[in-house]
Parts: sequence; structure tokens; C-alpha cells
Amino acid sequence: MAPSASRGSRGTHPTLTARTLPLRWSVLRHRRRLSALCGLLAAAATVLALRPVEGESVAVLTAAHDLTASDAVDGSAVTVRSVPPALVPAGALPSDADLTTARLNAPVGEGEILTVARLSEPAAADYGPDLVAAPVRIADPGVAELVAPGTRIDVLATTETEVGLSGGGAAVVASDRLVMTVPDAEGATGGDALLLVAVTEDEARALASSAVDGRLSVTIRSR
Repeated sequence: MAPSASRGSRGTHPTLTARTLPLRWSVLRHRRRLSALCGLLAAAATVLALRPVEGESVAVLTAAHDLTASDAVDGSAVTVRSVPPALVPAGALPSDADLTTARLNAPVGEGEILTVARLSEPAAADYGPDLVAAPVRIADPGVAELVAPGTRIDVLATTETEVGLSGGGAAVVASDRLVMTVPDAEGATGGDALLLVAVTEDEARALASSAVDGRLSVTIRSR
């Protein structure tokens, strides 16, 4: 019986080979097409994996038009745009960012996403909230020798019509403000002395206006 089983077993090989040979030849004949198809499937899977979820986006601030470094970045200068998360750069400003006192440190092109790297801190930011650096040119250059960075001063304005009047008053334009720097006296013009003072934006405008209409002086506060 064993020999018969053995012959029966050997007798099945030709039948199995005959059945599998056509499939093998078919695979070999179309292997290039199958390889290309596998490559396409792998690429499609990669795209699907990287594609953001439908509808997912991030609201960011972009430049509404070309901006120079001296342009303000609030109001009509910026616009809100929704972009896919993958396109949002590091440090991008959110749509609700407060740009009231923001300033650019370089030009920005239309449509560019604004980032913290594009903004510069106000020059007087370290001296207090909402302060800016304002140049104060005073009539008496000798006063500049009495002040130094950190000195607290009051800035007074006197109009030209008041200068020659006895008892003429002087209005306080900025009160109890810190001197940031005292530029080199060699840079002074017309015998005036220049100070850089940390003031509010309203005080800075008043100082600029007073410098045109009259002259400025300072009183030194005790520390």
C-alpha cells in the first residue's frame, strides 16, 4: 500500500505545476505594470496622510498691501486670512493680535503672513508700558551736563511770545519722565542740547508741536 501511496503522491506534482505555471507567467509578463501600480498606490497613500483634514484651517494676519518698515500695521494695513496649518510659519500672529503699538522692522509684501520676527519692540518698551522714545532739544546745553540716563525730568514748553515777557508761564508738556540717553554734545545744532526721553505717544506729539512753536526746557526731579 505504501508504494501505491507514494506513486499517487508523485503523480499529483505534474497537475499542480500545470495549474500554477500560467499564473507565474502572467505575473512575470505584467510585473512592470504591477510595480508601477504599487508605486502609484504608495504615492496616493502618502498624499492622503499629509493632506489636512477637510475644512481645517488657521486664521492669521497677512499684509493687505505692500508695507514699508515705517508703515503702521493696524487697520487697513492687515487682513485676516485662513490657511492650512502646514502653511503657517513659526511665530505667526493670530487674527486677534493687538497691533496698536506694533512697528515693522523690515518691509513686508502683500499677502505675507505677519510673524513676531517682523515686528520690533518700541524703543522705550523697557521703560514702561505704552512709552516711546522722543528726542527733546532743550535751549540750554549746560543742562545736558546735569542729567544722565535714568534721571527723571519734567519737560516745559515756552512759546516765542512768552520768552521776552516777565513772569511769562511755561507749560509742562511731559512730567516725571526718564532720560534714556544723552547723545554726544558734538551732535548738537544751534547750541541746543539733545536728550532722548521715554514719554507717552500723546506727550511725544505735544513735544514735537511745542518744539516748532517755541522752545523746551527741563527741570530735574530728585531721585
